[in-house]
Amino acid sequence: MRSFLRLFTFNIRVFVSTGYWLYVLPVAACSLLTFWYMALKSLFTASTAAQTPELIAPILAAFLCAHVLAPEYRYQVDDLMLVRPLSFVKVVLLRLIVIYAGVAILTGGMLVCYRYWMNVEFDLWAAVAAGFPSILFLSLLAVAVADYWHNPMLGLVAAGAYWLVDVARGPQINPIATLHSYSAHLVAPDAPGDWRLSKLVLVALALVCVWFIRQAQRRAVARVRLRGIVRTGSLVMLAVIVLVAGGAWLKAWRGLQVERSNPARASFWYFEQFRVYGRVPVAYLLGAPFAKYVGFGVARPAANEGKLAEWIHGLDRRIALWREIAARYPHSHWADNAMAALIVEAQVNEQAVPTPAVADSSETPPATSVHRPDFREAKQYFETMLQTHPDSPFLPLAAARIARMAAIAGDVRFAEQTRMLILKRWPTAPEAIDAAAGLARRYLEVGQKEQAVEVIQLGVQAAAHNRSPAQLIELGDVLVACGDVRSARKVYQQAMDVANELSRKVTATTTYHGNVAARHQEISKLKKQIRERFQRLDSSPRAGG
Repeated sequence: MRSFLRLFTFNIRVFVSTGYWLYVLPVAACSLLTFWYMALKSLFTASTAAQTPELIAPILAAFLCAHVLAPEYRYQVDDLMLVRPLSFVKVVLLRLIVIYAGVAILTGGMLVCYRYWMNVEFDLWAAVAAGFPSILFLSLLAVAVADYWHNPMLGLVAAGAYWLVDVARGPQINPIATLHSYSAHLVAPDAPGDWRLSKLVLVALALVCVWFIRQAQRRAVARVRLRGIVRTGSLVMLAVIVLVAGGAWLKAWRGLQVERSNPARASFWYFEQFRVYGRVPVAYLLGAPFAKYVGFGVARPAANEGKLAEWIHGLDRRIALWREIAARYPHSHWADNAMAALIVEAQVNEQAVPTPAVADSSETPPATSVHRPDFREAKQYFETMLQTHPDSPFLPLAAARIARMAAIAGDVRFAEQTRMLILKRWPTAPEAIDAAAGLARRYLEVGQKEQAVEVIQLGVQAAAHNRSPAQLIELGDVLVACGDVRSARKVYQQAMDVANELSRKVTATTTYHGNVAARHQEISKLKKQIRERFQRLDSSPRAGG
């Protein structure tokens, strides 16, 4: 035990002898960052706190670990590492323990300051657990590169390059290989990827770095040759390709889930996820139809005004690409995506028809383009979808859209047939509420109250699967018109519960960014409408139901 402590303190003295800046710089950086966060306490969130162990601590550890053998490199005695009595691995491990202890003290002090001094609510232990794999991977990456090339600066550059890319666009490029998957999850819980899986991947990558460190032990110092540079460059390029391609495949897989849960937002969601790759043809890894569907190559606006502005700017070109998919690849996996998008963007009599409100798609772009399909073209796409993609998750949305356009265009018979198709084929779909309400109103207009009551009961069954307060309010209004006040009261209460849930969701997450105030105002208006409905029911002679 005494010999171990003597060896441990000896390695500490050797490491510290590298220079005072090696440990003064991290302490100063952490102190300045903590004071900066204290000054911006009003903007400090749980996600910001989680970024400390996931982003700040890893780059500090990488900075220190890149110099783990700096004394030997400095005095050009690194060859002695291969012949000294104590093993290479033990020397590196002892010094890494010292470094990790120092990083843990700095990071722990910052987190405790956030949690108990600044009174910021966040899961302290979850943040610590999420930061450990990130620290381990980035620090060992720095050690592996530094030991392989016997140059601490190269190790720091490699780790710094990965860190900079990850800070800028890490979760967007690859949600699994990013360092700050947990903090990104707190910002956008619905984003692709699982932050727990991401941490396991980082641990696996850290083990790969350990293997490279062991290889560096067997590699004697040699003059840098062109062949070695080319081999290293090829390895880096392969790693980048795997990283980007893996992120693209993961996003496409997550997109299939988005299609099933929220078809109205699917096309904009894909565009939002793949816009980060810019002019790099990553989308073609999933085939030409998919690349056209997400709008690869569509020109961006001159000024960077955000993703919504980019969507609107390139909508005409994107519609042309969707038409090309429907014509050239009608049986492709992405053909129903394109045809559904064309139906949603269709217009009647040169007037754009607003799409049904969707509870969690506040960033779905408005209808502004003038080069859109007309009702007849949209009807053909819908009939093609029924034949070629009978199990498409977009069919209920497309049917609801076609029914509304048919009603506006005066084709009442086709509108009724399509709405009845929705009720029979997709009775639990959210679109079934609009279909039932539209049919019931039509039956009431022609004096067929019994048919209206029968149809509206199908809408009540679909209400249990609906998360849109606006549609629930409409359903309640039709129930009142049919005389079923008791069911209307239940539907209004369900609409109020959904509105309260949406309000809590907007408050708890920063997914909506600048639209938070507008979203709160929209939900407040819906709540006001629901309260007015309750007042009318209470003042009505039939209030007892």
